[in-house]
Amino acid sequence: MGPGSVILIYPFLQSKVATRFLALPDSEITYLFSLLRTTPPLADPRDQVQRNRAIYDDLRLIGGKYSANPLPLQKKQHPPEKSGIT
Repeated sequence: MGPGSVILIYPFLQSKVATRFLALPDSEITYLFSLLRTTPPLADPRDQVQRNRAIYDDLRLIGGKYSANPLPLQKKQHPPEKSGIT
């Protein structure tokens, strides 16, 4: 993980969750697991992204869910917006 990194584990009651369409396991108590990683100064951030990807892939293999993905994504081509001015 790296010096200064933190692992967070939050237990919470599913009955208190109001978020729609959130996938949760079949249990009364659910645990949120989070990694807060640090990168040493002058380190190549591409190495950190590769390590993040490896952790992400391993967790997905065992059924983990990820709600916000900071991994690089391919840019989508969007059509230009119409301004309404002709």
